[in-house]
Amino acid sequence: MYDKKLCKEQVDAIAFSPDGKKVAAGSWDQTIRIIDPFNSKELRVLKGHTSSITHLNFSVDSKLLQTNSRDYEILYWDVESGKRLDAIDITVEWDRWNCVLGWPVQGVFWNSEDGTDVNCTIVSGGNTNEDEGGTKIVVTGDDTGHVSVYKWPVLAKKPKVIQYSGHSAHVTNTRFTRADNQKYLFSTGGGDLATFQWAVVENNGPE
Repeated sequence: MYDKKLCKEQVDAIAFSPDGKKVAAGSWDQTIRIIDPFNSKELRVLKGHTSSITHLNFSVDSKLLQTNSRDYEILYWDVESGKRLDAIDITVEWDRWNCVLGWPVQGVFWNSEDGTDVNCTIVSGGNTNEDEGGTKIVVTGDDTGHVSVYKWPVLAKKPKVIQYSGHSAHVTNTRFTRADNQKYLFSTGGGDLATFQWAVVENNGPE
């Protein structure tokens, strides 16, 4: 258990590594902290962003990290060394992609005035096109209060989408359950202080 003060400013993004050995936390102080939660250690501090960290996630082998910041920057990191990577292999598979910036989710901004209108994304698995459950989907939450569903990857300038209403304020986050083959999705609202549970119905996504 890590119970020490982590940084001076707000932490906006946090993720466990798939191997369960590390936690990455992205802060408004423009750093990412890699933590060993079991031994209460801060392993390293990643520096390179010029704005607050908004989203991050590990690769499925827990060796790489990708991060997004408020100034629309995407950076990649070697978790073990803490070094920033100038390039990565495009075949890298990410653990439950949740970054709002990146090639496979570029189309989610089709109805946005700017990059801050889409608050979150989550993919039903990693970043491969198919999984055991069939066609993969991307779910986003935005400032209009919609939970939107796309087929993965979202590349078109105006992609096919199904939008669901319910929240009375902006949607701050979306996450699939890990158990039950991701049959359920949770979404959280900002001003409405609500958490919704959604059932994922087969063949109910955009064509």
